[in-house]
Amino acid sequence: MAVGLPFVQATMPPTEPVSNIVSGALLSAINLPIFGVGMPFFSVLPQNATNTPSEDFFAKFSQNSTTSEIGWAIAEIESNFLQVKNPISTAEGVFQITEATWEENCEGEQNEENNIKCGLQMIDDDELWRWQESSDKWLPLLSTSTRAYARKILILNSCVLYVRSRLALPPIRTPADLTPNIPACEKCAVLFSYKNGSHIAVVEQIFPGGMWVSETNWRHGQYTERFVAFDDPAFRGFYKYIPLAKR
Repeated sequence: MAVGLPFVQATMPPTEPVSNIVSGALLSAINLPIFGVGMPFFSVLPQNATNTPSEDFFAKFSQNSTTSEIGWAIAEIESNFLQVKNPISTAEGVFQITEATWEENCEGEQNEENNIKCGLQMIDDDELWRWQESSDKWLPLLSTSTRAYARKILILNSCVLYVRSRLALPPIRTPADLTPNIPACEKCAVLFSYKNGSHIAVVEQIFPGGMWVSETNWRHGQYTERFVAFDDPAFRGFYKYIPLAKR
């Protein structure tokens, strides 16, 4: 397990980008369910509408074979390798990149070549969370070792996926979907609400005045442990999933 951080008062999650995979036993054998969505009906864009990029073309823009393999699987699920436009969002192209993401991360005109180049760059930068909703479909297309790597990256970039790998959770999109329902307890979930979004962590130990928690993505893309005081303004309460049959 990762080394714990010093006891500090919980504050707003840092926003600086950090992207390094965590090694160690904690994340080495995680097998978690990931809930995704199906590919909606797409309209095909005129340019390169019938062209299917080759593996060599993917390899040209990726830094390693792992990125190329992941990119190939994502493109197959997201667009079937076509330059298509999503009818219910601004996403388009082989990697279904939205306008906001394009402006933030990509360069040049939104065409097939630039779409693939930018998509593979984001995969190289460990930003697999951008395709998390379809991950239940593209993860099975990967080799065993690449799939394990991709799962770790997804967990490091999602507090919900981390907690789900440790505890039972209902299908949710964000921690804000959950309501505190249990007194203070160890090995249960703890809910937070920050100005920039909701957060969930695992309570490892209860202390007088606070708790020691483990989590991912409190610092972007990282596994962390920290002490949180009960009077922390972001603290919402504790949660434990109770199946309907046991209520």
